[in-house]
Parts: sequence; C-alpha cells; structure tokens
Amino acid sequence: MKEQATNELARIFFSVIAGVITAIAVGALLLPVVEIFVDKFFNLYFFAPAPPDAWKDDLMLDIVLFAWFFIASLAGGLVCSLISINKDTIHVLISSLVSIALVFAVSKGEILKGIQLLPSLLILLAIPLGNLFGGWIGGRLKRRRRASTVIT
Repeated sequence: MKEQATNELARIFFSVIAGVITAIAVGALLLPVVEIFVDKFFNLYFFAPAPPDAWKDDLMLDIVLFAWFFIASLAGGLVCSLISINKDTIHVLISSLVSIALVFAVSKGEILKGIQLLPSLLILLAIPLGNLFGGWIGGRLKRRRRASTVIT
C-alpha cells in the first residue's frame, strides 16, 4: 500500500515536470516562427514620433506572444493530463504555477515592470489558459481511450 502511494506521488510529480518541460520544448520549437513575426512587426521609434497606425504592429506582436505561450502551454497541459492518474485539473494548475514561476525567474521579476503592461499580462494569462485547455483535451482523450477499451 505504501509503495502504491509512493508510485502515485512520483507519477504526479512526473506529470507536472513533464508538462513544464513539454511547454518549454514546444516554445523553443516555435521560437523561429515567432522571430519571423517579431522581425516583421517590431519597430522602435527613438528619434521620430510613431506613425498613427503603429498600434496595429503592437497588436500583432501581442497576438503572436499570446499565441506562442498559449500553444506551448496547451502542449504542456496535454502531456500533464495524459500522464496524470487522477485529478488532472489540479496537476495542470500546478504545472501552470510552475511555468509562471519559471517565467518570473527567467525575467528576474521584470515581467510586470515594463513600459507596456499588456504583453506581460497576456503572457501571464496565456499560460494557465493554454494549460487548462490542453488538460481538458487530455482528459477527453483519456475518457475516450477508457471507453474504447471497455467496449472491446
């Protein structure tokens, strides 16, 4: 009985860590695509005022940042829920918290101290939303897999 509880705890820990590592890996794989968008839409206006339609480029960059973190977190939430035995949502939320803590650690706490607060908030919102949606997809896949094994 004690060994089973230890194995379950190890699997919970592994599901959270695997979800975070998957999110990091998918984010790294998507980085070249994100760089293409950043090169196209990122403009600095040091010595001249920004043109009136500069907000469109900023909006596109915000959408790209949100999509990047959302897709990476979705993959992490999916893996976390597929590995987890039960209480998938709790493990996915723990994975979200670990991911957000890593973002704070990598940015050295500067994520919310920038000039523009919207991109920072979008990043912090994309991580739990992506993880929860990925966990929901993983839960549906697990239920479908269980239902197909029961029928056959």
